[in-house]
Amino acid sequence: MKAKKNILIVDDSVLTRSSLRDMLESEYGIYEASDGEEALAFLNDHAGDLSAILTDIYMPNMDGFEFLRRVKEDDRFSSIPVLVSSSVVSTENEKKVLLGGAWEFVGKPYDSDILKIKLSNAIERSEVKSLRMIKRSTEYDPLTNIPSAKHFFNLTRAMLDENPDEKFVFVRFDVDRFQLINDYYGTREGDQLLIYISKALKKYMSLYKHSTYGRIEADVFAFCIDNEGVVDLIGNLRYNIEQFNREFNVIPSFGVYSITDNKEDIAVMFNKAKLAAKGIKGSYSDVYRFYDEHMSEALNNEQHIINEMGRALGARQFEVYYQPKYDILNDTLCGSEALVRWKHPVRGMISPGEFIPLFERNGYITKLDYYVWEDVCRTIRRWLDEKQEVVPVSVNVSRVNIYNPNIVDMFTGLLEKYDIPSNLFQLEITESAYMDDPDVMKMVMTKLHDKGFRILMDDFGSGYSSLNMLNDMNVDEIKIDMRFLAHSKDMGKSRNILASVIRMARWLKLPALVEGVETMEQLKFLRSVGCEFVQGYFYGRPMPVEEFEVIQRKKRFGSDSSVMAKNSNMNLDEMFENNPQLKWMFSDLVSAMAVYEVDGSGNVSLLRVNDTYYDLFGADEVSKEFIDVTGFVADSDKEIFSSAFLRVCDSKKREEILFNRVSDKNRWINLRLKYVRAVANLHIVIGALEDVTKIHENAKELADYRSALNDGKAEKFKLLIADDSAVDRVMIRNVFAKDYDIYEANNGKDAIDIINNESIDVVMLDLIMPQMDGQSFLEYRSMKPELLSIPVVVITAMEDDKLQTKMAAYNISDYIIKPFVPEVMEMRVNNVLEANVRMREVIKKYSQIARLARIDQMTVVYNRVTAIKLIDEIISAESNTPHALIMVDVDNFKRYNDEYGHPAGDKIISLVAGTLRKTFRNNDIIGRLGGDEFVVFMYGVDNRDLISGKCSGFNDKIMKVVKDELKIDLSCSFGVSLYPEHGKNFDELYSHADSALYIAKAKGKNTCVIYNEEDLKI
Repeated sequence: MKAKKNILIVDDSVLTRSSLRDMLESEYGIYEASDGEEALAFLNDHAGDLSAILTDIYMPNMDGFEFLRRVKEDDRFSSIPVLVSSSVVSTENEKKVLLGGAWEFVGKPYDSDILKIKLSNAIERSEVKSLRMIKRSTEYDPLTNIPSAKHFFNLTRAMLDENPDEKFVFVRFDVDRFQLINDYYGTREGDQLLIYISKALKKYMSLYKHSTYGRIEADVFAFCIDNEGVVDLIGNLRYNIEQFNREFNVIPSFGVYSITDNKEDIAVMFNKAKLAAKGIKGSYSDVYRFYDEHMSEALNNEQHIINEMGRALGARQFEVYYQPKYDILNDTLCGSEALVRWKHPVRGMISPGEFIPLFERNGYITKLDYYVWEDVCRTIRRWLDEKQEVVPVSVNVSRVNIYNPNIVDMFTGLLEKYDIPSNLFQLEITESAYMDDPDVMKMVMTKLHDKGFRILMDDFGSGYSSLNMLNDMNVDEIKIDMRFLAHSKDMGKSRNILASVIRMARWLKLPALVEGVETMEQLKFLRSVGCEFVQGYFYGRPMPVEEFEVIQRKKRFGSDSSVMAKNSNMNLDEMFENNPQLKWMFSDLVSAMAVYEVDGSGNVSLLRVNDTYYDLFGADEVSKEFIDVTGFVADSDKEIFSSAFLRVCDSKKREEILFNRVSDKNRWINLRLKYVRAVANLHIVIGALEDVTKIHENAKELADYRSALNDGKAEKFKLLIADDSAVDRVMIRNVFAKDYDIYEANNGKDAIDIINNESIDVVMLDLIMPQMDGQSFLEYRSMKPELLSIPVVVITAMEDDKLQTKMAAYNISDYIIKPFVPEVMEMRVNNVLEANVRMREVIKKYSQIARLARIDQMTVVYNRVTAIKLIDEIISAESNTPHALIMVDVDNFKRYNDEYGHPAGDKIISLVAGTLRKTFRNNDIIGRLGGDEFVVFMYGVDNRDLISGKCSGFNDKIMKVVKDELKIDLSCSFGVSLYPEHGKNFDELYSHADSALYIAKAKGKNTCVIYNEEDLKI
């Protein structure tokens, strides 16, 4: 018996609802609601059960008009046909409800036959519409609204059959590194790119007499057109796609197959075009490649594998090999990875690289995965029955299988079948698989964790991993491949990267296993940076189960990595977790930092360092320091070094020392120590290290500078000591009297009198003084621009980080805490003074460099390298001074080059450079970054009107000059960023100025735009 269709009757009259029920219940299932609000509540729970709604217009609470509007606006309900009834039968009333979205208007009193006909017709139309939508959704891609893969294949088949004698080409293309665009800019931007590509494709296809096109999957598109002009089409299409967004660097790769037989299978055509495209993937110079018969050899080989894979599985030609994993802290076996090998009876051993990717593409990997999993479970069961001591085995889970909705049941079923504890059966999932559908992956992983499975992320770092992704996915262990070290041209840099990843894992309390370890040197390095678990040929190749069993029986083995994770560095990790300040100090924003451990006997060990520490000393030296922290401390300074740690642990206060570090070159290192906390019977101390070698060796250079600035007269620097403590003033005077003329003040007021009447070079300022304290002195100085160039070193007995931050707002140069270490104090003051003096030399230095051929040959302005270096140097030396960076771009330059030729283009570039030199100041930096792009750096300027006026004045001049010489109407656009508001270095300023320039171009060119983040949101 055919099931009844359901309708909802909405009417405030019980009598009317009863009458309608009697009239319709023989043909329909009836639901009732007394007004619009009750009806909406019903729809929220039962909309899927309804075939139609019959509603009255006039009802209390919510009338029919409002109910109709709500239904129409809600995507969940809008497809349900609504029939509106009323006793007021008029053309106006009927028109109003039909315009409001009703499917039919029914007058009261009801005519049973007419009502049933209208209901039936409305339901039938709705079903037909739904079927059409379903059909279209299967034929057309919902995102791009162009044919989907299957429909495109069918359309292409039909076109070729209808034109058997025509010559066609089949083209397949995709976007290089599309996943990177999704990860960096978000899936919304990625979707917009796909929509943009589909529109461009549709536009170009309309130019051909015969054409088909479609989206195959993700970022993969294909089209089939007449043979003529395909190369020009690809060039135009690629150029169009690349214009989507300059920041995205969108590069499509095209594979082209010239069809020789129009009856050939479309899937084969697609595979041939795909093979051709594969050969140019990642190339910036090759736009496309045509398929040739040599490429078919790979297809033939793949076909042989496909033909034999089912038979091979049934004949158990696939064997499971085991590669051991080791805990390198005590050289014990802690696990293994199960890897599949194909022993072909004729071809011998077939490399996994030949069949695994193919199985992943054709879906056969699901069967092979399960074959391996079950074989492993069967083996573990045998080991347990034989009373062997079993280490955990990890199996690989393909990206196809991980999204199988039955995956959790499959694993639990195997463990139940063979009675295997989940801690012995671990799962490895490649990093790339996590990115396909993160939400689904998180759900699957949660279910697997609930069942006790341990999950490892394989090939970490091979894609676009992030800390957020690790945190979201909640993996139990990461596996890092050592192979990239073997091919690196910069071994030190690669080791730093690897060490940083291992440290990152420790921060996240994630065990990290490094695979691919092949040499003793690699093993020693990994031990030195705190790596605990490894896998590789140094310990053992993948081997048959019989060979692995020998190792498993003979080797003493330790705790598995899950236990190691709980105990390893536990207290230190907890300490950092509970101290956000320490986490911040270890970021790349601060100097070289290290965490030390001091035991009761005063022995010092290095526990952890930050990336800047590696940058300062290099991976090779750091790896040795993890073994002996004093190994590079000069013998004469070892006692000073060790004693400083003992004093810190005893007093719980800060210490500061200067020591000589001996390696391939001698360095003087300033070390500032801060006590953190005790962990059991050990002490944790954090240290900040600074290389002060240059200051130490060039103390005499300060005097040379001073002599040069005073026409060769050997005159001492002038130091003002503002401190109410006579004892402290005497101590400071004794340190600096030899090289400085000393001025003293016991309060801020006297210090102001001295600084206004003497040419003071540097001030040492105590914060707590009578009459006027140090902070009041700094506030006075901040209001006097002429005093801001005099560096101030604050001295205080207060160890208050918030106070240091507050003082930084007054543009102080350094901060020294009492009690003083004379050598350190001298170094710090000399450092401040040297930086101040050297700043004055920067511009002079680089004007000389430019004259020594570091200028652009065509324009005689700075070239890119010199301009950038000079700008960064000035920013560094004049960090408290505002500056402006202006990007200059010639409007429509490519068109001028094309229309008037390259000589005219070169002339335009020269005229622009010359006009820039005449418009801007002598001490402004002007450089050519490339092509028609220039940069101007205005030193000491942040007046927006002045900047805009300069740009406008330049445009007036360049228009006249080019018009007079070349008879061309020309203008330029400008993008401006301000230091320090928009960036702290050239790269940041350039990025924001470039964004402003983009807006200037979008506004119609010939204009100047100063960067404003809000403009980018419009």
